[in-house]
Amino acid sequence: MIRSLLSLFIVVATAVSAVAQGFDWQYSARLPFDSPIRFYGVELATGYSTQFASLDYLEKGTPFTCCTYDNGSGIPYGVLLAVDYWLAPDISAQGGLGVLVRNVSFTSDPQSFPRIDNSGVYIVSSEYVFQGSITYVTAQASMRYRLLGTHLNVGGGLKLLLKLSETQTQIDRVLGPDDYFFDGNPPTKEKDLEATLLNDASAFVIEPFLSVGYDLSLRRGMYLTPAITVGGPVTSLSKTQPWRSIDFGFSLRLVTAF
Repeated sequence: MIRSLLSLFIVVATAVSAVAQGFDWQYSARLPFDSPIRFYGVELATGYSTQFASLDYLEKGTPFTCCTYDNGSGIPYGVLLAVDYWLAPDISAQGGLGVLVRNVSFTSDPQSFPRIDNSGVYIVSSEYVFQGSITYVTAQASMRYRLLGTHLNVGGGLKLLLKLSETQTQIDRVLGPDDYFFDGNPPTKEKDLEATLLNDASAFVIEPFLSVGYDLSLRRGMYLTPAITVGGPVTSLSKTQPWRSIDFGFSLRLVTAF
């Protein structure tokens, strides 16, 4: 009786170990595979962001606000060195270190005002267009939980972003009348302006996020996790003006055991 119970315990323990992360990685019932709990690899991420801001722009040489950027959009993307550590068969801790680039674009509301050139006075309608890119070093940590013994998982975590650099451009673009152009050789509908908004971009950003993913076994000891995420910074992206963002992301995380 004792020998039978012991044999049953060994069989059950071996089966649990073989599918510790939900994957049946054992070679056969007679050659069980000791399921690993530590993994490393790479994660690629991109997405779409909606910007909510109140960013005033003062054209160089004037004390007046030329426009205020309110709503914008962007496409963030990044790459991470990733690690997964399974605390239990259905719970894992994840970490990553890498680079994130946040691209943003804002267009002001149209404005109409008189302009004078060699041909006379015009009532001109124009808009300001700002485009910028901020590069960060990013570190992130998260936890995730497998749902009901399936490969579907939900989780949440925190990103820490440290600004490395920024690039930015800004133009004044004529909307009408059709026969009005800025002076130049040749005349043009767009005029380059000095871009300064990202000079005040926050050097340090904290961004919590939630995720839903699915683990796909590629071979023994290796799996791929496509995931969707939603998150946003808890503080303004600007040191001096209000600027928030909601980020909707998609990532691919490929890890192998070590």
